[in-house]
Amino acid sequence: MGKRLKAVMVLLIILFLQQTVIANAQAPEFMINDVPVLVDAENNILYVSLLPDTEKSFKAIVTTKDSLTMQFALDNGNWHNAPHKFNIENWQDGNYTMRIKSGKKETVYTLVFSTLPFVNIDVSMTALRNAHDEDASMKIPAELRVIDPLARTAGTTDYRHHIATRIRGQHSSEFKKKPFGIELRDSAEETVDEHMFGLRNDDDWVLDAMWVDPARMRNRTMTDLWNSVSDLPYEKDNEYQANGSSGLFVEVFVKNKYYGLYCFTDKIDRKKLNLKKSQAGDDDTIIPRGLLYRGRKYNEATVLRSYDENASEDTLRWCDWLQEYPDDNNAVATWQPLKDFIDVVSDDSKVYHQLSEEYMEWLYPENLADYFLFVNAFYLKENTMKNYFLSFVNIKKQHRALFTLWDMDASFGRKGDSTPFFDDSTRYAFDETLKKRIGLTNRLMEDNTFHFKSILHDRWESVKNNQLSVSNVEKTLRTYAKLLTKSGAFAREQAKWGESAAPDLDAEIDQMVNWYARQWDMVEKKLKKYPRIYTLGDANNDGDVDVTDIAMIAAYILDGTIDGLTKTAADSNLDGIINVMDISTVAASILEE
Repeated sequence: MGKRLKAVMVLLIILFLQQTVIANAQAPEFMINDVPVLVDAENNILYVSLLPDTEKSFKAIVTTKDSLTMQFALDNGNWHNAPHKFNIENWQDGNYTMRIKSGKKETVYTLVFSTLPFVNIDVSMTALRNAHDEDASMKIPAELRVIDPLARTAGTTDYRHHIATRIRGQHSSEFKKKPFGIELRDSAEETVDEHMFGLRNDDDWVLDAMWVDPARMRNRTMTDLWNSVSDLPYEKDNEYQANGSSGLFVEVFVKNKYYGLYCFTDKIDRKKLNLKKSQAGDDDTIIPRGLLYRGRKYNEATVLRSYDENASEDTLRWCDWLQEYPDDNNAVATWQPLKDFIDVVSDDSKVYHQLSEEYMEWLYPENLADYFLFVNAFYLKENTMKNYFLSFVNIKKQHRALFTLWDMDASFGRKGDSTPFFDDSTRYAFDETLKKRIGLTNRLMEDNTFHFKSILHDRWESVKNNQLSVSNVEKTLRTYAKLLTKSGAFAREQAKWGESAAPDLDAEIDQMVNWYARQWDMVEKKLKKYPRIYTLGDANNDGDVDVTDIAMIAAYILDGTIDGLTKTAADSNLDGIINVMDISTVAASILEE
């Protein structure tokens, strides 16, 4: 670390400590219904996080710590010592004030209620910006506070922890509303894992600002849908592992001042995808097993057509790909497996043109079909050149590449810069632009290599009337819209960042749903004519539907994974879920014979 960088870090730490002491000295601490109240002492605002199912009218019980002597009055009512029960007639109308008297000092606060949890980062935005300008990867010390009535973090409604934080994002860091990366640390600045909000046990988390999405829910909705369709095609170690991120909506504060609506998420990384850890070799060398790559921007390499054979392979960046794991240092850069994969699937691939069965050793057919369906059904143009991951679970045993979607704000009829194309007849499923961007899958369709048309047909049939039905997509969108409007979070987002938030959220949702309905029709028209390759119920794809298929489905239900299972066939009732109902359907089919 250079002298200038060290000086900047020392200055930031001093500034952080000074401002933390000042801020903590100003704010009274008390609780409403056993949940801490977040106090913006500078603007005289009290933020109260309520349980999600709180009715409009409820009783607010105010309590303080034993050492504090304060009196409270709701609006212009009488003074009361804590504990006291106040009647809140309609917390959503936003017209409540609370007077607090401590000694001779009396302060009038505005009461703001929400049914979302709060995340407060005690850090200077100036310090964060300065650190980002100096080094975009620099994290500076801060303190984290999570106020959650459901006590989903370490079993407490008031979780506090030391962290290191930074402004994150290749392009999103340039927007007015900043996204944050946070890393839990101990007093020695070592990382610490925690099940934040009941999510997986980890130290590294993301606060997604969602700036380019006027609805503030596109990426979360898309990721939820993706996770419901495309699971990991191999064994998991725990329930938190998935082929996409997990997250929830929160309201973020910086030094107790309201900063906006965010999505708190985990990251796509080795642990999330259950990639095998690297092994230690001789002389302290690292032997990679699991590999994770992320496309950064459009070029021939990120669309899997070709690559610059003279490009350096000595760093963690190669041909606009970034190696996300392993990422200890440049010495672990491992690009040959990705180069080999591109060689196999590129336009000039000898393996492809020979239509060899070896081709299937490089892909998970259903995962590739899911990727193709999502890109077309939701017009994910930006997820064909960047904003997707390729991973290999263990290159020492096999070289199948897994596709993982992320950062899907540019969906549901809006571009990456948030401009709409709801009524643009030149952008639609299977158009020429998408064909060029995902040449691999389109070649497979044109030649029907290893019956890819049938695989697409079967995948679409299994999800079109459930996970990806227009009604289910609309239900997901409107459920989130209700959450954001009922909590008041979207209105606060509009007030804080009005220029980028939808002026009418319901109208935005209407456009999103109508746009997707048209896309759904296009996909249905395209794929319904393709033949089915699997017999429903033939879970092991041996040509017969019999008791061995029942046993395989049962084993999958118990273990969550099993080698040789054909999921599209195992889902015998086409409800998108493999469960005991599929066993009943297969059993009935056998008995009918």
